[in-house]
Amino acid sequence: MVESSYEQGLTLSPLKAIWEHFTGNFPVPQVNLEGRTVLVTGGNAGLGYASVLHYARSNASRIIIASRDLKRIQTSIEQVYRDVPTYKGKIDAMQVDLSSFDSVRTFCESVKADSGRLDIVLANAGIMNAKYAQTGDGYERVLQVNGLATGLMAVLLLPKLEETASLPVPEASKGMKPSITIVASDVHYFAIFPQKNATGSLIEALNDPTQFENMSERYNMSKVLSVFIAREISKLPSVTSGKVTVTSVNPGLCKSEFRADMGPVLAKIMNWIAWTSEKGARNFLYASTQNCSPGSYISGCREQPVSTFVASHKGRETQEKYWKESMDIWRKVAPETNDVL
Repeated sequence: MVESSYEQGLTLSPLKAIWEHFTGNFPVPQVNLEGRTVLVTGGNAGLGYASVLHYARSNASRIIIASRDLKRIQTSIEQVYRDVPTYKGKIDAMQVDLSSFDSVRTFCESVKADSGRLDIVLANAGIMNAKYAQTGDGYERVLQVNGLATGLMAVLLLPKLEETASLPVPEASKGMKPSITIVASDVHYFAIFPQKNATGSLIEALNDPTQFENMSERYNMSKVLSVFIAREISKLPSVTSGKVTVTSVNPGLCKSEFRADMGPVLAKIMNWIAWTSEKGARNFLYASTQNCSPGSYISGCREQPVSTFVASHKGRETQEKYWKESMDIWRKVAPETNDVL
């Protein structure tokens, strides 16, 4: 990606987004992941499961599906072998609940303690809440799950990815760097993000129940945070050294259970417009395997400009403020992040 692509902002109207959605076409990236290990959070359903199928078809030697419900993961694992009967690799189940910092920390410790390699982290798990609700850690659920906990997990797994970068490279995918792919969305173009003007703490403003506008705006805002996280992690030594790469990625408008809270009519319309999870997950396969530019935003299987706000001076200020406040939280809940940050 050229420098201007990273710095350039794009204003995307809903009508233009729908048109690009109808006209967008991109093939399945052709890669061979033999010898590689892939971790997918939220990999038991929807886009996460579709991405697991792509990794299985690409011959990943090991796939780790992480989610809250181990029984649902096991059911999904059995389904993978039915859906991709040629797949001969290993699929493991691991439990993680992004609404709990303790769960994230325990999960990451288990991953790091594993004697095997870790080549790809697809941070796919996310939620959409119709109303304000807090986690046990005291943060609004979308803010924690889609933002704070996803960022914490990515930071804690960086050392394992960096360690993998020093291991012998499988011949089938020679040249591919270990990667973190954080699932964002093109809805980040539509976020109003009024909390960006907070004079005090940004995270406190985002956590304030009186500033929870509605379900759509909160979700859109959380995807701005996904882009922020990828851009800030790209500044860390593991990435600037060239050992690991990190991106945020838009799967496009896909059929989703998320829309249940929108009402049956709107949900039906949205899912009629939407394309399949298989097509959306092609972006995940691309972003995680193609050595994309650090911090880049992937959509339509190519690097694209972020929103005008994210690329603006105010956007960069807000990104840095969010990152600084996130680090303060992470250092308290997981002091080992100090070694990475």
